Amino acid sequence: MKKSDLFPFSFTVPVVLILALSLIHSGGYSTGEKKSVQQVNSVHLNKTKVHYIVKNATGAVGDKAFKMKNKKKSIINFQVEKYFLKNGMTVLLHQDQRIPQIYHQLLVKVGSKDEEEGKTGLAHLFEHMMFKGTEKYTGEEYEEKLESIGARNNAFTSRDYTAYEVILPSHKLEMVLEMEAERLKTLQLTQSNFDKEREVVKEERRMSTDNNPNDFFEPIMNLLFSAHPYGRPVIGWMKDLEVMTLEDCKKFYKSYYAPNNSVLIITGDFNIKETKKWIQKYYGVLKPSQINSSVSNHKQAKTKKKKVKIKRAIHAPTLAFAYKGPKAGEDGTYSLGVLNRILVSGESSRLHQLLVYKHKLALSVGGFYYDLKDEGVFFIFIKMVPDGDLKKIKQLFLSEMKKVHLTEVSKKELLKSTRSIMNEYVSTVKSLSGKANALSVNEAYFEDYKELFRDLERYEKVTAQTIKTQANLYLSPEQIFEVALLPNDDRQ
Repeated sequence: MKKSDLFPFSFTVPVVLILALSLIHSGGYSTGEKKSVQQVNSVHLNKTKVHYIVKNATGAVGDKAFKMKNKKKSIINFQVEKYFLKNGMTVLLHQDQRIPQIYHQLLVKVGSKDEEEGKTGLAHLFEHMMFKGTEKYTGEEYEEKLESIGARNNAFTSRDYTAYEVILPSHKLEMVLEMEAERLKTLQLTQSNFDKEREVVKEERRMSTDNNPNDFFEPIMNLLFSAHPYGRPVIGWMKDLEVMTLEDCKKFYKSYYAPNNSVLIITGDFNIKETKKWIQKYYGVLKPSQINSSVSNHKQAKTKKKKVKIKRAIHAPTLAFAYKGPKAGEDGTYSLGVLNRILVSGESSRLHQLLVYKHKLALSVGGFYYDLKDEGVFFIFIKMVPDGDLKKIKQLFLSEMKKVHLTEVSKKELLKSTRSIMNEYVSTVKSLSGKANALSVNEAYFEDYKELFRDLERYEKVTAQTIKTQANLYLSPEQIFEVALLPNDDRQ
């Protein structure tokens, strides 16, 4: 999927708007069709996972899982069995027998933030290598076996984790369990495959970033996190990719790809007793490893530089504003997610009305709240009209943000935005893949998948006062980071 297909202002959001924004980068391996998605302008990427619209062909789970309590309090609740293998692997099972289909996901708790300095892009490149074959199956045989049973697979890498997914017919679960476990045990890492995949990744970087003049996500993340691994692109810097070696991949595999650093999630139509037996047979025999501590376990240094202007071959300027905010799981993320939607979601949003409709200085606006495991970011993007007044737009933007600091949002704005996010949330977790993604990320971030069940309640606790409080805490003029993409001939 090309970055230009998704970005920057009409956000298409699968497990990752991220594919395009380099919040998550997919290796693009899939034996089936891409997930269908719906476009939105404002996204709350809570825990990098669920607060976006994804309508997936895996089939919907019944509404019994989504209940209303006392006609006021919305809750999500569905049965999950959690247990641990002796080798340390976490297993989550959710049974849904409405359709003869299963979603299998293996989440490995390693992402681009865990890469060593000078090895950026290794987590994503290694994701590619996971499809190149094992002692038992070549890469081609692996794909052919999945295609022969009507299964489809994919994978994606984020700053915090990497996930591998297979959607399959329910009667072929044992075969898939055996094949996926084999990748953690006898992956074949050859120089020939490494050379090929490194060139593939380098070309992906050229297409998505180096040759994409509209990309501002990489520079603003680098500005925000200049002293933290989150500031590195998931796909890696080209200079690092060029000197990466096969030995780097082998070390990475040994360091992180172990059962005690993984979460296995299975949702769908399966027999629990039988499935547990197969999981033990194939995953239970894997040996645990000594997991390296994340290289990002350090305090974020204070960033001095907060503004960058970049000249590129574009027709109209783009302004990107960002503020650091609370990390995943903290209550402030919910208030800031709702506020972001009030500001940029749809034609009735505040910034669309102000900049596009009233002053006609912008072609479109967009934004989202992005809460990672260690940090969070509040983003606003403004696509200006050609020859637009940069100073005027920033002045109007700051004046609107000042209103948020001084005055509470209206009840109408609050209700509309909160309910919109909650409805999309519920829509997402009705699918097998949506449930699995929500379960796995909550388990990976908090070691407690039940955090998923508390999200709607936390949205219902968002008030005009909590939004105002969080805005004053995190969104002051002194806390703003700014990237301006300007036409090469721009004189501003």
